[in-house]
Amino acid sequence: MILRLLAIGMVIALNNFAVSLALGAIGTEKRWRIIVIFGIFEFTIPLIGLLIGQSLAGYISAAMDWLVPVLLVLIGVAVIWESFRFGRDDQKLADMTSSWGGLILLAAGLGIDNLFVGFSLGLAGAHPFLLATAIATCSVTFTAIGLQIGHVSRRHWESRTEFIAGAGLVFVAFAVWQGWI
Repeated sequence: MILRLLAIGMVIALNNFAVSLALGAIGTEKRWRIIVIFGIFEFTIPLIGLLIGQSLAGYISAAMDWLVPVLLVLIGVAVIWESFRFGRDDQKLADMTSSWGGLILLAAGLGIDNLFVGFSLGLAGAHPFLLATAIATCSVTFTAIGLQIGHVSRRHWESRTEFIAGAGLVFVAFAVWQGWI
């Protein structure tokens, strides 16, 4: 289960990494604020999903063998789909991070996939604290790295990283289904 949580944490963190690359590239000066807010959301949102999943697990226990991988695949495909979106507005992204409210909305938006990952792992009986800690630790680390790389490189690699994150979720779903992790 630890290997599964770390794999999912790393894959989920790629979304934060992608946004952090863009934020670093546009030169945001609020790095610590971004890291702290992302970390708080990346810890709490999967917990909410996990608690919902655990509360519903008894009702849908017959479908658990296929439902967890299917949910992870759906999230992965949605992230891949999002990676092909063009016309990102970097100035809008920069404006969002300049206020607490905008940064919280950005973090909440990034956490939507974490809600569903937490839900699907709640169905599988994952330990809440371990799940939240794995996702938050990976996300905070990847956010800090992304901000630094983006700041240094000033390139926009966000869509490529989102594609890799979606493909990683699909792979993790397959690995879970096969019993590898």
